[in-house]
Amino acid sequence: MTPFGELTERGQARRLRRLAATALQQYALVVSRIRLIAVHTNCLFRIDTVDGAKYALRICTPGEHTLADNLAEITWLTALQRDTDLHVPTPINNRNGSPITMAEAEGVPEARRCILFEWIPGRPLDDM
Repeated sequence: MTPFGELTERGQARRLRRLAATALQQYALVVSRIRLIAVHTNCLFRIDTVDGAKYALRICTPGEHTLADNLAEITWLTALQRDTDLHVPTPINNRNGSPITMAEAEGVPEARRCILFEWIPGRPLDDM
């Protein structure tokens, strides 16, 4: 098997898609589609469910942000959702009640933190 770091971006995304499928098993969802949206600092997938719900799954790149960074972001987004009229992506807890899910997949060198968010429809800012 080709080492993860030697794969093209597309090859890495394919392996991370398998990791996404594994992570999503920890949520109360019936997934119909996992679609790659972006690969930047993190890998972002759009998740469609059989009941028509949509989500964004972020797979965090190791070493880019700490667990404390992720928890601070989740706390901030939750506070914005609760305390303002802003429509921000709401983190979704997994079956264990945690907003962060650890997942592994063959061919991906280490476990990754995954965060599932409510999908907010719209166009990317760089498309405007």
